[in-house]
Amino acid sequence: MRLANRPARLRPSLYGRRAQRRGGPVSLREIKQHMRRQALAARRAVPAALAAAAAHRAARLLDALGPALDRAPGGVASGYWPVRGEFDPRPMLDRLAGRAFVRALPVVT
Repeated sequence: MRLANRPARLRPSLYGRRAQRRGGPVSLREIKQHMRRQALAARRAVPAALAAAAAHRAARLLDALGPALDRAPGGVASGYWPVRGEFDPRPMLDRLAGRAFVRALPVVT
C-alpha cells in the first residue's frame, strides 16, 4: 500500500559525497547500508493507522482463500515479530491459527 503521491521505490546514491571525496563509487557495503537507511525511513514515514489497516486488510484477504486453507489443517504458518516499522503479519497469523495452522516464529540468538 502506497501513500498518496509517493513513489514506492528506493533511490540509492551510487555517487554520493563520500564517493566524490574518494574519487570513485562507494562500496557495495555502503550502498546496502544507504538503502537500508532509506527503507527504514520509508517504513517509519507510514502512519501507524495506515500500517494497522494494511495488516488487517491482508488478514481479511486470507478469508478468500478459506476453502483452500481448510484443506490443509495442521499446516505451518511462519511469520515474524515486526520491528522498526516492518509490516505486521500477526493478524494474518491469528487468522491462520483459527484455521488450525500452527504458528512459527524464528528463534533469534
